[in-house]
Amino acid sequence: MARGTDLVLWSQDRDIIARVVWPSRVRRTTGLMLVVHGFGNNRFQYAEMMYDFAHRMDVVCVSPEYRDSGRDSGMGVRGARRPYDSSHKQVIDSLNSFRRGALEFPQIDHSRRFVWGGSQGGHIALLATIFAPNTFVLTMDLCGKVHPFKEKDTGASLEDSEKLIRSADVFASRIRNRCSSATGRPTTSSRSRNPAEWRGRLRKPASSTTPSTSKEETTSSGL
Repeated sequence: MARGTDLVLWSQDRDIIARVVWPSRVRRTTGLMLVVHGFGNNRFQYAEMMYDFAHRMDVVCVSPEYRDSGRDSGMGVRGARRPYDSSHKQVIDSLNSFRRGALEFPQIDHSRRFVWGGSQGGHIALLATIFAPNTFVLTMDLCGKVHPFKEKDTGASLEDSEKLIRSADVFASRIRNRCSSATGRPTTSSRSRNPAEWRGRLRKPASSTTPSTSKEETTSSGL
């Protein structure tokens, strides 16, 4: 039976919390998956799926409570702080949480490193894949955004350069690993809309070179 707990980790300038769920036995064949929740939600949004994946797919799941959203928003268990930094600092929080998960479970199979995100989590998953290109072997984007949030939704007015760095579609060509989009948005030519194919890829080790996550790729200085 899968088990879970919360981890407190330092990210950028303060502590954040990540939910970690792992299978009953973590082996050298166990994978690691970053699971990223949606806008205004929290680290428990995909808890049921995380337990299911840990049990059936043999992966450790790490879901960060990234800053200013959900329980970190100061608005209870759901909501978002305004003005909201949409999908930039949250990308760094997510990558730092993934790195912490890898440190907590050093015996994992590094050829099975995945990221899964829904809604804004899908946006973060794509950007994390772009800015840490040697980290994941499979990116799963479920109904994710590819453009920055609008000012009316976040209360944040962004300069053109700030919008650009949050535009996953602009940098899609930088995605090196397989990337599956449930919505079929034009993120990469290797996208797949078939969840059954996701499951097949999750079970199989990557055929390509084992990815590595360097310090520069998973800290604020690297992004």
